[in-house]
Amino acid sequence: MYNDAFAPTLVLVGADSLGRGRRATHPVFLTEFAAVLAARGMLERDAIGSSRLGFVPLDTLVRFDSPTLAELLPHFLKPSQNQSGEIYLRTLGRVVGGAARADSGIAVVMRRLAQWGVATDAVVLSDGSGLSRHNYVSAEAIAQVLTVMSRDSLATLYRESLPVAGVDGTLERRLRRTPATGRLWAKTGSLNRVRALSGYATT
Repeated sequence: MYNDAFAPTLVLVGADSLGRGRRATHPVFLTEFAAVLAARGMLERDAIGSSRLGFVPLDTLVRFDSPTLAELLPHFLKPSQNQSGEIYLRTLGRVVGGAARADSGIAVVMRRLAQWGVATDAVVLSDGSGLSRHNYVSAEAIAQVLTVMSRDSLATLYRESLPVAGVDGTLERRLRRTPATGRLWAKTGSLNRVRALSGYATT
């Protein structure tokens, strides 16, 4: 936004968290801003379509493609990153369900669980992080999901994205110097007075 009534004010806004595009269209600002980024090594000149920054009106400075879910999964599961869980649920809702909302993502998850044979009354979801006290999942439902994933083509990727007992993630300091060390891949779940653990162990 360029404000001629007062001292020049420029506001650059990119895509929001829901992927809706926002543009800054003042050409002088965009070319100058791109030049500053390029000078500091933060922007490749080719990324904006031309090496002649001062001669091309711009409305897109740079495009960033997210790493794949396969690459992101360990960064989500091993430290139990709650914010990522919320974002992924809404992303799932947007990409598959058509709306970037928790309820849309939950509907997608519930449909998949039903396809995997999980009873509809075995799972009640309220959020993507698992922090809500209104989430209810039976042990049988969790075991069913783990069984399905163990037979999937991505089984190894999924298992190795989980924390490892006594080694890393939320299990780094748990089960050390026990037979489970390095042999248990599991997801932790923690609330006040509640501790849950589910995953895979080798004998």
